[in-house]
Amino acid sequence: MGNGKSERRKGIIYILTAAGLNGLLPLLVTTVYDNGGHFTNIMLYKGVFIVPVVWILCRAKRVSMHIERKQNMACAFIAFFQFLTSVLLYSSYALISTGIATTLHFMYPVAVLIFGAILFHEVPQRKEIVCLLLCVGGIVILCGSNEGGKQNVLGMPIALLSGAVYAGYILMIGIRAIRELQSLLFTFYIFFYNMVFSGMVSFTCGTIRGLTGTGWAVMAVSALAAGLVAVLFQRGIKNIGSQTASILCVAEPLVSILVGVIFMGEPFSVRFGCGVICVLLSTVLVSR
Repeated sequence: MGNGKSERRKGIIYILTAAGLNGLLPLLVTTVYDNGGHFTNIMLYKGVFIVPVVWILCRAKRVSMHIERKQNMACAFIAFFQFLTSVLLYSSYALISTGIATTLHFMYPVAVLIFGAILFHEVPQRKEIVCLLLCVGGIVILCGSNEGGKQNVLGMPIALLSGAVYAGYILMIGIRAIRELQSLLFTFYIFFYNMVFSGMVSFTCGTIRGLTGTGWAVMAVSALAAGLVAVLFQRGIKNIGSQTASILCVAEPLVSILVGVIFMGEPFSVRFGCGVICVLLSTVLVSR
């Protein structure tokens, strides 16, 4: 019993840490944009940094790079969902403020619970439903707390769609074939396929371009964070499941908005504070 609680506690820490690192992405991605990047090539450049490093780590730890065909196909499918999520979310940053884009993206816990119930017969507990309602309420409040920024009407549906696609990504990470996959191998294949998809799209769209020195430095930091997030997220879902993980990940828009306020000049208001309280409360309740 105690061991189960310990594993759950570790899973919560893994997911919250991953969410916090992901919350820094809007700042990192917009910095890369300002230094020659494009939303179609972000995952390509991340892969350039991550894939060789993870391959070296696998060789150093004598981890076999061979995986089953079923696992290989699952990794490719999951990577496609992650790539599509990234393209949608990163493109929305150019249309609306990063705070609004991230909070709209994080309406995805609703999709996770619905898809989980329909596809995997996962019945949400009463506590998770209450936390979900608090989470959604907080996100709705936060969506109106960044007035005065970029307000392109196309940005909002794109950000919402990125959340729906991300729900599929989260649910697929929880399947047995992926849960049994060693974390380093999972990270290697996910970012390898992401790099392939991003390279194909960038080449087709003519968006493969060089970055400035600052752009490459920020991209290296972003890639390191993304690799760590992939490992933490997979381990966290192993311990606490996809539904609880999806609710805990609402810490990400909180971090994102705080970064926007501190580093990007986005406004702070009473409405913002109310949204923060709702999101924090939902996170605390689901962690108990």
